[in-house]
Amino acid sequence: MERKWYLVILARRLGLELSGQDILQVSIGKFLQACPGIKIVTILPSEYVRPWRDYCAIRNFNCPQRVLPAGFTPFHSIQKALKNIPPEAFVAIHAGDMPFVSASTIAAMVRKAEAGVRALVPYVVAPGAVKVLTATGAYRSLSGGFFLSQMPQIFRAEDLKAAYSQAYDTAFTDPASIVEKINIPLSPVEGEKWNVRVETAEDLAAGRAAISVKNS
Repeated sequence: MERKWYLVILARRLGLELSGQDILQVSIGKFLQACPGIKIVTILPSEYVRPWRDYCAIRNFNCPQRVLPAGFTPFHSIQKALKNIPPEAFVAIHAGDMPFVSASTIAAMVRKAEAGVRALVPYVVAPGAVKVLTATGAYRSLSGGFFLSQMPQIFRAEDLKAAYSQAYDTAFTDPASIVEKINIPLSPVEGEKWNVRVETAEDLAAGRAAISVKNS
């Protein structure tokens, strides 16, 4: 049976626009471009569910989309979303406030998943020296290469369902950490340094500048 594609996208707010579109629409649009026919499960705080539906109607943003109110944590939101996804599917998980991911990166990850790679996690090299704060309040330097995981992350639905059947743990940092807990190997893919979270107008300006430099 051919696996269908689903996107679970978690947004924390609405109102920031890029090129005349809410950044959530921009983020979803990248997946529609990279993977035509992908079905969307959009997760928003309950107070934004109706405004987002109104926005989509006014902007004529029509796509196969189910909109759900967020859970208590991102873990619980994704757990809720998975109830709307069949086990024989590919699932991409992304953050709605990361609109600068490129469609080409998403398309490359889609191809890898369809070729048999089980769990895909983009990464970038951690800039500068990495330090941890010890129990005594002092800093300690860590040696060796360190990497930062990014979104989107891509998995098989049955693996996600098994991972999210675990009890919630505050040690979970992202979907990859939850999947890793049930011993599913993670395959790294090169990420994009400009693929960052956008929370303010200043973040938008910085992201646009980074993309402009990249394309110059």
